[in-house]
Amino acid sequence: MARVKGVVVGLPSGKCGDIVYRIRYGQTFMYKACKDFHKSESDASRAIRERMIVMAEFGSIVRSIPELYIIWKKSKVKAKAAYHKIQKFNAPVFDRKRPTTKNRIVPDHGFLSPVRDIEFDSNGIYIKTEIDKLPEIYHLIKKFIAISVVCVYEPISPEMKYFELFALRKDLGLCLTEVPIEIDFQFEEEISQLVSRYDWGIIYFVIAAVDESGEPIGYSDFYSCETEIKKAREVDVSLIV
Repeated sequence: MARVKGVVVGLPSGKCGDIVYRIRYGQTFMYKACKDFHKSESDASRAIRERMIVMAEFGSIVRSIPELYIIWKKSKVKAKAAYHKIQKFNAPVFDRKRPTTKNRIVPDHGFLSPVRDIEFDSNGIYIKTEIDKLPEIYHLIKKFIAISVVCVYEPISPEMKYFELFALRKDLGLCLTEVPIEIDFQFEEEISQLVSRYDWGIIYFVIAAVDESGEPIGYSDFYSCETEIKKAREVDVSLIV
């Protein structure tokens, strides 16, 4: 009869009989499964579950952007992983059904980069801004990256998901400071079709300054706005699957 001493072959996960295995931060935890589980259908319980879905999707999309992942990972928010820092920081201001303009894609204030103009339709997002003087770090900056997370909500068909999130990222090169910058995020066809199926949107926007290695060494003041989406073309609801 074979016997393994001091080590488990492989990493157990999932459920085995009445034992549940979970792996967190490289450690395996074992729990005894509950015999009976009754999911509450009270309005308060449903609201909590719905908010958790919103939190998870927002955390995932922000974490998926390399510069934002590093910014959150290095932030002083008390949590082990960047994903959990994003969720913990934003948890108090999520709506039951979607993110809000109070949610943030960066944890702190940064250098001045006022948004002078913004337009949003189903073809893309246009932003006019500028970057304030950065005498302390400008000599270390290799380039600037424009980053936006977009939430569209209130679909034109009740059969559709209430909100969707997507991310935009644009290399701006080494911009001059105190000079107007025009950023034109043109949507790919798939995103354009998605946006045109919703009536309202929230734009979260920031500019990251990265060094030679690609690490963010600064970022602009966070900006967000809520706006009605201008339709660049009509969509036939009957064609929506």
